[in-house]
Amino acid sequence: MLPYAIMVMTDDSDRAFMTELFVNYHRLMYKSILQIVHDQWVTEDLLQATLVKLIDKVAELRKKDRDRLVNYIITACKNQARNYLRDKKRHPEYPLEDYQEINDAENDQDSIEARLVAADELNRFADIWPRLDERSQHLLEGYYTLGKSTAELAQELGIKKDSVKMALHRARANAYALMQQSN
Repeated sequence: MLPYAIMVMTDDSDRAFMTELFVNYHRLMYKSILQIVHDQWVTEDLLQATLVKLIDKVAELRKKDRDRLVNYIITACKNQARNYLRDKKRHPEYPLEDYQEINDAENDQDSIEARLVAADELNRFADIWPRLDERSQHLLEGYYTLGKSTAELAQELGIKKDSVKMALHRARANAYALMQQSN
């Protein structure tokens, strides 16, 4: 089957030349690439990519005699395959499962830094705790420490559930403002 890259060429003369080139040298191109990459699926992809590059050089290819044309095609195929292998080594492929299991030092470092920042914020929060009003302390402690729902807090305080959400927002804003002031 004729590759799509050749079929979409607009110049009839160039399309005929590339069709003939592909029909005559398809097996040679395929073999040249396969000897380097050793993968049939990758070989097909690289063959298509090489054809696209050859289409860009069609005027130059027309001027070459048969021996030089064959050498040019083989060289283009081998270079395409070598470039693929070089790029593959530069960017190794890992299955997603392997990546998820990796626990490298950089991730550990980020985790340590996050824990240090969290510990620092907890210490700052503990410092401002006595300056919060009793209602803010009750809301923040109930919601974040004891894990009470807004409905439970609303029942304890005798207010609406939506009012608890607003009160929690205000308590957080007060605590944050006090933490900013203590810097």
